[in-house]
Amino acid sequence: EFYEHITRRLNPGGLVCQWLLLEAREDDLSMAMKSFVDMFPPMLVFQTVGQTKGLFMIGSLSPIHFDDRRIDSVFRSANVKDDLAETDNVVTAREIIDSYLGDRELFYEAFSNVPAVTDNHPRTEYFLLRHNFTEVPMMTIPRLLRRLHK
Repeated sequence: EFYEHITRRLNPGGLVCQWLLLEAREDDLSMAMKSFVDMFPPMLVFQTVGQTKGLFMIGSLSPIHFDDRRIDSVFRSANVKDDLAETDNVVTAREIIDSYLGDRELFYEAFSNVPAVTDNHPRTEYFLLRHNFTEVPMMTIPRLLRRLHK
């Protein structure tokens, strides 16, 4: 119900961003993604740019418009350039645009058979037995792309 609490605090047009580190167990990450997909009808997913293997899931209660020209424009602003200069990773607008993996429709279909994590069913919190006695592959970008049929 964590995401439900967020939706009550989210301003119109507001965005929620959830970062997930890949190369963890596929079942744990799938349940986390399913929970996000269930709560945010408009959502977009991007692969992390650079060395870190992860995903950014961006959700809202209002439509999200993914616009290449707007991203290019934002990346030309002095504020964004200054913010990026503070990091060791220089990210370009093209890399952000190319890192787009899909929207809610695609992820909803790919994870429709996965249980969500809820307060009453905190599946990912009780992982010790699952992790010690079951073999589940790690979620990687190639595994995720196969699941998304890309």
